[in-house]
Amino acid sequence: MSHPELLFLDRKCSIPFPIDLPNPAVAKVHRIVVAHSVSDRCVKEFGGTGSLMIAPSVVGDMHTLARKDGGKPFTIGQIDPAKGYVHVFDDTSLQAVMKTLDTISDFIGYLEKKERVITSGKLAFAAGEDDLVAFYLKKIGADGEHDFVVPPEFKSFSVDEGFWNIFQARPERLAQVEANKVSYAWDRLIENFSHHIFAGTSHYQSHPGLGKQERLFRLMAREPRTRRRLLARLLLEFIKKTPSSVRATRIVLPSKPGDPHYLFLLLPEIIEESYEEYRELRRAFLGNYCAITKLECPEAERIIGIATESGRGEAGSEDFLLYDAANWTEQEREDALKTRAEMIELGLLGDRTRSEGVEKEFPDVPTNTQQRSRMAFSMKGRNRNEPCPCGSGKKLKKCHGA
Repeated sequence: MSHPELLFLDRKCSIPFPIDLPNPAVAKVHRIVVAHSVSDRCVKEFGGTGSLMIAPSVVGDMHTLARKDGGKPFTIGQIDPAKGYVHVFDDTSLQAVMKTLDTISDFIGYLEKKERVITSGKLAFAAGEDDLVAFYLKKIGADGEHDFVVPPEFKSFSVDEGFWNIFQARPERLAQVEANKVSYAWDRLIENFSHHIFAGTSHYQSHPGLGKQERLFRLMAREPRTRRRLLARLLLEFIKKTPSSVRATRIVLPSKPGDPHYLFLLLPEIIEESYEEYRELRRAFLGNYCAITKLECPEAERIIGIATESGRGEAGSEDFLLYDAANWTEQEREDALKTRAEMIELGLLGDRTRSEGVEKEFPDVPTNTQQRSRMAFSMKGRNRNEPCPCGSGKKLKKCHGA
């Protein structure tokens, strides 16, 4: 938008939008249209999953032409290339994309790569958005992220029907869905934190105001699903294994340069002190540990600290801190050195661990035929001439569909 300062929360335009928006000159805009209620008709006409076909050669008015005039019904191409690419989702493809790529980073990554491959002329045809998603998740590009990877000698490629069904039933995908369950604890942490920020019910704010606070949970929300799985698992295991009487910290390194470091702090609840004094002490410790983390990880530019009670049960509280160390001064470094020396002298550093920030997206699964044969998957609606989803290389009718 050309005038972000004119965005308000109310009809009278008296309450300004509280979050700073990016400069329009550098902001990225993704155009998305959702065509509801078309999937059922698409299934009736062509079968399949009901996802609209994608053919980039269909441009502009070709979408509205009748079949006898060269039109292709239930097919999406490029609405107006001169005005930028528009993603068109139907009910089927919207569910496939939003449930599979359900973090902002995963979703935007797919939109960017899809737009790039279509506008480059590489994609000739896709049987549906869901099949295109499955093809996208099949390979990793040169940047270490998913991409539409095809041999360089290919001028174009097509994605046939069936990729989505096969992907959904692959043992690796089933194992991924199971492994990802723990990651939604990270989502709940973000939701709880943002709820109190928006409602103004936070226990304490070092920098009051939504504009200052949202930067922290924006960074947390930017983490992709696989990274959230790692962070949630490490945090929950850390809480579970740390006795209620032990002070402990865990540093989680970033998965790639530029991403934030995480510092988890568990501090015993001191009985002699009031809970308010305990929270104040915990916040001070959290700041000290973040500064010490910068000493030990000089490359860290942003450190997100999360603190809670040691031996925490169902109830508890959390403190969050975004420690900006991108422009660390020599004075800050000297203060951190002094703080670390004092904490060592007083025996306050506690138990400390460090974890790598890398997690396999698709967990390892059994590969021998006997183990594969035990894996169950739905046969409903499958074409018996498709490759068997178990990965054996045989047709479905010759393998699990026999």
